[in-house]
Amino acid sequence: MSFNTIADQIIQDSIVSSLYIDDKVVEPFESITEANASYFEVSKGLYSSFKEKNKSLDFYKFQLNKNWKDDADYIFKNRDLLVLDWQLDDKKELRQTDTLEILKRALGK
Repeated sequence: MSFNTIADQIIQDSIVSSLYIDDKVVEPFESITEANASYFEVSKGLYSSFKEKNKSLDFYKFQLNKNWKDDADYIFKNRDLLVLDWQLDDKKELRQTDTLEILKRALGK
């Protein structure tokens, strides 16, 4: 077996439950509108790719007016992989303080 085959198998075996955090994620059961249709396709595609591999993927919609730290115990508990959008606030330029705080918390710091 090649290195890539073995590495892929190790990764697939170690990732069971994942979390996708984005401010534009379209959560399951959310109504599809003209404004969020393209984000729906991204969310659906990501979800489908995980499901094809029999892996769990949860969505967390980041909202500026909501304190994500209130949900931190729930969203980080028992997750093997974090898929995090870098740009959680379109209004901020180059200062991704919310994203960095989420990464710190995910790392247990």
